[in-house]
Amino acid sequence: MDQAERCRWSDLPPEIVSMIGKRLHTRMDALRFRSVFSSFRSSIPSPRRDASRFPLRIPCSRSSHSVFLRGSTVCVLETPEKSSGSGVPSPPRSRWLVKLQESSLGDLQLLCPFSKRRVTYLPRNFPKVIDSLESRIVEICREFRIECATLGIALGVSKVVVSPDCVWTDLDKLEVYSIREQGRLGY
Repeated sequence: MDQAERCRWSDLPPEIVSMIGKRLHTRMDALRFRSVFSSFRSSIPSPRRDASRFPLRIPCSRSSHSVFLRGSTVCVLETPEKSSGSGVPSPPRSRWLVKLQESSLGDLQLLCPFSKRRVTYLPRNFPKVIDSLESRIVEICREFRIECATLGIALGVSKVVVSPDCVWTDLDKLEVYSIREQGRLGY
C-alpha cells in the first residue's frame, strides 16, 4: 500500500467515527476514544460521571430491606517503566490482577480479585496513584452481585447477568437476571 492509498485516522468520515464510538462498552474506553482526536471527541458525548450506575437500587416487593446490584471490574493493571536516565537498567513493568469497584460517591475501591474483600495491605512496589494516562488498564471481565444493604450480605444468588452491560444504556432499559442457589431464575 503506497502513501496515496493510506488514510489517516483523523480523516475518517464522522459517520464511521460515531459508529465506532457508540460500540464502546465501558466508560474508560469511551474516555480513551474521545482523547485521540478532536473529531473523535465530537463524535460521541462524554459519558456521564454516573455512567457506572453502581450500586444500583433494585425495587423488591418481597423484602423490607434495601436491595442493591453492585458491579465490579476485574482488570490487569500494568505500571509504566521508569527510566532512570543514568544508564542503569530500569526495573521491568509490574502487572497486577485487581478488582475495582466504584462506590456511590464515585471513589474506586480495590478488592481482592478472588473475593469481595477490600485490599488492606498493598505490596511496597504497588503504585500509590493509578494514572490511566501512564498505566495501562485492561478489562478482563465484569462481575455483578445482588446484596442487601442493611445486612451487607449477598441474598442467596449464585449468578447475576446484566443486559446490556454498556455505558450508553439507560437505566430503564437495563435488565437484570439472576440464578438463585435453589436454581430458580430471577428477573
